[in-house]
Amino acid sequence: MHHRTWFPYILIGMTLLLGLGILVWVAPKLMEPSPYASEAADPITTEEYREAVLLLFADYAGTGDYARMYQGLLELTVPTGYQPLHLELALTFDKLRSGDIDEGQARLEALRSAYPWLVE
Repeated sequence: MHHRTWFPYILIGMTLLLGLGILVWVAPKLMEPSPYASEAADPITTEEYREAVLLLFADYAGTGDYARMYQGLLELTVPTGYQPLHLELALTFDKLRSGDIDEGQARLEALRSAYPWLVE
């Protein structure tokens, strides 16, 4: 004679309860905004960007501090049209900051040739 067992039903019930418990525990965390998602920055005009970069260069001319210039570049909001220039500026000052002075100066001079307003 075959006896009926409750084991499969208990196992299914416990699995469903565990899944529900995990869902209740995780769901509020899924609704929170990610700490890595940055808020959209206010758009900046090309003129505002140029002014900000020129201010950084003026400060750099006074201090000669590569790290400070690099940090200032990282904090700027960049208009779409100036993103390639900004990347090159950041990479150039990263080179200077890390001690590769010759290559950094060469890249800086090339950028000043390509973008004459950087010299102002």
